[in-house]
Amino acid sequence: MQHRNQGIGRTGRTDIFQQRQYRPSAKYREHVGHCHAHLRDQGRVQMSIALPARFPECLVAECPDAVIYADAAGNIRYWNAAATRTFGFSTIEAIGSPLDLIIPEWLRSRPWEGYNKVMSGAQSRYDEGALLTVPALHKDGRQISIEFCRPAAARMKTGSLVGIAAFLRDCNQALRGSSRFAPRVGKAQE
Repeated sequence: MQHRNQGIGRTGRTDIFQQRQYRPSAKYREHVGHCHAHLRDQGRVQMSIALPARFPECLVAECPDAVIYADAAGNIRYWNAAATRTFGFSTIEAIGSPLDLIIPEWLRSRPWEGYNKVMSGAQSRYDEGALLTVPALHKDGRQISIEFCRPAAARMKTGSLVGIAAFLRDCNQALRGSSRFAPRVGKAQE
């Protein structure tokens, strides 16, 4: 038996809500374009949004995580501002350089082995969405720990791989933050 308040609204009547349309404010429509939503198929929402021009480019450029794209040969082709903050290399220094720029010398053979296998069409040994933590190299020579999900392979419409993109985060920054927090927790418990 269905509870009388189960469903979309307080009354449990879904027919009223199937006819409603969300109407964003004029200011919002002006900012992101026309947006509309309607309910169908037992409460699932379908939404279409006209995004502002260059939205994806701005999103990646302003992302708080480092975003790096390397071509099939392993040369860096995209490097955002967060990558500069994380690794210390400017965009000018990074673009065109091999990924060795941020891989510690003692570790270089293993990542290249995997990179070349994936670029040749082999399946990655890591599951989709797997979080990896690896050592990386900062411009000043110190080793940092970074984490990232298995990189996304960039493909042409024909299906051929043209490069790999990754969103990376400096783990050391989080550890430094937690070590500053630890003394405060101890004082609060006293």
